[in-house]
Amino acid sequence: QIIEEATASDRSCKILHVGCGNSLLSERLYDDGYRDVISIDSSPVVVAQMAARTSTTARPGLQYFPMDATATSFADGTFDLVLDKALVDTLACLPGACSAEVLSAYIAEVNRLLRPGGAFLCISLGPPLQRLSLIRSVAAPDPLAGPIPDVCTKRLEPLWE
Repeated sequence: QIIEEATASDRSCKILHVGCGNSLLSERLYDDGYRDVISIDSSPVVVAQMAARTSTTARPGLQYFPMDATATSFADGTFDLVLDKALVDTLACLPGACSAEVLSAYIAEVNRLLRPGGAFLCISLGPPLQRLSLIRSVAAPDPLAGPIPDVCTKRLEPLWE
């Protein structure tokens, strides 16, 4: 439901799933009708495993690339939605000033990759307002970079208990 809200139910939108790991999220998006999904992760091993797994399924549009989420090779304004499932959480756990530096580079890259009106959906274990505060604290006030991307701040109920 949140992804439908972030994409205005437009199944043709272009989605970037950052820090995908071995998550099934990209496959589930594809199964739900989103056909333009690109997933990246810094681990070439994980990306190769994911690409191999999906090559044997009926999901030909899924693409996986080994890539640093703070410095991707995609053109400016390529994506309608940048989807983060716990990457902000991971980067927030880096030691000291390194965390703020990497988070700042990451948020700048998200901002660069989003089309005007695009959305950044951050799925986090942290409380929504705390994560939003963290994102805002590291976002560089660069007038050329544009505003901080929209971030969903809804609290999701756990799917397990």
